[in-house]
Amino acid sequence: MYRKNIKPVTDKELTSVKALLQELKDKLAFTINLTPEERKQLYKVDERRVSFVENACREMENNSSILPGFFDVQSAKDDLKLYQQLKEIEVLLEQLLDKVYDTRVQAGHHAMQASRLFYNSVQQAKASGVSGADSLHQLLKQHYNVGRPAGSANKKKTSKENSIT
Repeated sequence: MYRKNIKPVTDKELTSVKALLQELKDKLAFTINLTPEERKQLYKVDERRVSFVENACREMENNSSILPGFFDVQSAKDDLKLYQQLKEIEVLLEQLLDKVYDTRVQAGHHAMQASRLFYNSVQQAKASGVSGADSLHQLLKQHYNVGRPAGSANKKKTSKENSIT
C-alpha cells in the first residue's frame, strides 16, 4: 500500500465543504427517506429493467388508446426522467463518497500505525520501569483492547447505511 500525500483540511476548508454539502441538500430537498420495509415493497429499477421502463414510457404516448382514461402518461415520463437524473447524481456522489471513504480509511490506518508504535514504546518503557509509563499504559490499554467488532474488517458502509437526512 502506498501513502498518498494527505493532510488535514483547514477549518476554513471544512466549513466550506460542509456549506456546499448543505447547499446540495437544500437543492435536493424534494428527496425522501424510505424505511427498510418501504424499500422492500417497491419495484426496483436497475440496469436490467431500465430499458423496459424506457420503452414502455415511450410507447405509452404512441398507444394511449389502450391505456385507462385516468392514466397520466406525462407523470410516468416525469418519473422516468427524475429516475435518470437522480441516477446520474448518485453515480457522482458514490464516486466522491468512495474517495472520501478511502482517504479516511488510509488516514485512520496511518494514525493507528503511529498510535500502535507509541503504545509499544509505552509498554517497553513500563517494562523498563520508566516513571509514569505504568499509568500511561493503563490509560491506553483500556482503549487499545477494545479492538474492532467481529466481521467489520474492511467493511464499507453503503449509502443506505450512511443515509444523509
